[in-house]
Amino acid sequence: MANLLDLMGEADRSRMLDAYKKRIEKGKDTKIPPETYLMCEFATYFGWEGLQAIRNNDITLEEVYVLLEGMRKVRSRHLAELAKVGVFSVSTPLSKHPKAAFREGVKRIQGE
Repeated sequence: MANLLDLMGEADRSRMLDAYKKRIEKGKDTKIPPETYLMCEFATYFGWEGLQAIRNNDITLEEVYVLLEGMRKVRSRHLAELAKVGVFSVSTPLSKHPKAAFREGVKRIQGE
């Protein structure tokens, strides 16, 4: 079973393993290696099955990057929608005409 270390060149692999050994010796983990961060982020979006797909070489590194980019955009859009709903839920009760503001806000949210 191949992993990200198998995809690296010999110089990068030895440099990363040396850095890992130094971190372990110091007893501190001050920085997450980029490949570990990449796999953790991928697992956050796609779960254990996604992580296994990477480890089993069922998907390529390019596909991992494309899927991550897509999920980041989806997440950003979702967070923007949540922010709109948050503004709507706070501002409606504070308006002079809450019922009208509520109806208008619902129409605005559903129309987008």
